[in-house]
Amino acid sequence: MLTQSVIDVLPEHMKMLADILAKHLPDREVWAYGSRVNGRARRYSDLDLVIIGNEPLSEITRFLLKEDLSESRLPFIVQVKDWQLIPPEFRDEICRCYAVLHSPSYSAAASAAGADHPN
Repeated sequence: MLTQSVIDVLPEHMKMLADILAKHLPDREVWAYGSRVNGRARRYSDLDLVIIGNEPLSEITRFLLKEDLSESRLPFIVQVKDWQLIPPEFRDEICRCYAVLHSPSYSAAASAAGADHPN
């Protein structure tokens, strides 16, 4: 069963994330999962993200994305995984509880501003 949840990230941090993801992944959907989605996050818990796509992300795009995330003023670490490079069992686990953070037509920042996800 797929479950969409809320992401435990402050609005100002959500905006930073939305800007970085839009810059590097304009045509990809990005899901958050883990403690910041399942309600078990602490103040400095990391944020787990998975990039959804039919093809693996290019090495240069992955590098530049991780570089911008690590150089940002986010007060937590952002872990990034590629959907195409993780095992099916881990995909199943993510699908149990995730939240859409970014997609070509939607971002969680827009959701925080009152927009609904198109799906």
